[in-house]
Amino acid sequence: MAKRKVVGPLETEFYKSILSIMPIICVDLVIQKEGQVLLIKRNNSPAKDHWWFPGGRIMKGEKIKETAERKALEEVGLLCSYNKILGVEDTYFACEDEMESDIHTINIICEMLCNKFIEIKLDNNHSKFIWLNINNLENYKLHKGVLRPLRKLIRNE
Repeated sequence: MAKRKVVGPLETEFYKSILSIMPIICVDLVIQKEGQVLLIKRNNSPAKDHWWFPGGRIMKGEKIKETAERKALEEVGLLCSYNKILGVEDTYFACEDEMESDIHTINIICEMLCNKFIEIKLDNNHSKFIWLNINNLENYKLHKGVLRPLRKLIRNE
């Protein structure tokens, strides 16, 4: 059997042209600790200055589990294990700020298991993190792309 080749990251202009014509498949990571979920504040569009799940796009040749574990380490510095898919969401971002086109993502919501929460280490794409109490969602201004999966998690769907 041939070995899978993972392709990425893509050159910026090429990636922008892809964004303008097709959806991007991403993972959103649900990392929980004591009834709280980890969210990070985005520095870049889309959803600039919004709280979001750690995560990102799947590279060609990469499995969902591999992407989820890679993004946990890259974005927040946590060694986590992929557990299961909690759901799939569509997110559509209208063109804003420095974006050159609307963006459509298909988000695979992944539950992650982390044995140790030593220290959150954010990458350059994020400015802050919070451990959000999922029973007090009304206290936070959250994008519907984050609210929908959290509400499903609360309802155990």
